[in-house]
Amino acid sequence: GIEKTRSKCRLRLKLDSGLQLECVEHDFSVAGSHLTQSAASAAKGIQSFESGVAEEGALQDALGLLCLKRQVILDRCHQADVGGTGVMLLLDFLRLLNKECGSLDWQKIIWQHLPVPDSVAYEILINSIR
Repeated sequence: GIEKTRSKCRLRLKLDSGLQLECVEHDFSVAGSHLTQSAASAAKGIQSFESGVAEEGALQDALGLLCLKRQVILDRCHQADVGGTGVMLLLDFLRLLNKECGSLDWQKIIWQHLPVPDSVAYEILINSIR
């Protein structure tokens, strides 16, 4: 919260991660306090950093789940691949991942910023995730 006195303003922000940001400005102008602006800017930067760390952690968890369920995923892919080609349509592969590992955005997790293929060489792909 913001605490105002005659000559100073103190802003304390408590973030979900447990971090605290405290700024104090002396002789402030209530109309346009630099403290409020700089604290808000710093808090936004910290929240953005925390968001990036959380995304990185979620990505690692998702990839870890694929590693943990590697054999089950490969078994299901082999069952679905009746022709034994080693290739599946992307949509079928994503449905299989959703069924075995949960409804996540697997396309974004696996391909991130890469071009997304129409079909997947599932064994090569799953075995490349370490």
